[in-house]
Amino acid sequence: QFRDLERPAIASLYANAEVLVCPSESEGFGLPIIEAMACGIPYVTNMHPVEGDASFTDKEGYASLPIEADVFADRIRTLLNDEKKRTALGKAARKKVETYYTPQVTAGKVLKLYESLLD
Repeated sequence: QFRDLERPAIASLYANAEVLVCPSESEGFGLPIIEAMACGIPYVTNMHPVEGDASFTDKEGYASLPIEADVFADRIRTLLNDEKKRTALGKAARKKVETYYTPQVTAGKVLKLYESLLD
């Protein structure tokens, strides 16, 4: 839980991580995954919070439903033991954040939504 940490401390944790593991059955959007992706960290999760191009896919980490402990553990081991794969997935994760989750992109989506509601 990061709620009691200041932003620099959270950034330091991500900067020193090799993989983000997020086994959650109740997380809404998946902000910890987006934060890790922004730092170039691949993930292992059972979440699929959004559809389309912005969804969590196996191109940036491992995402699967339902969660199976042996598969989950194997994916964590794979990323920890394969630096080349971990680095490639981390780069893809960072690129996805730059494409879909910047403040400018998010603001544009919100504006588009508001405009559609006014029509």
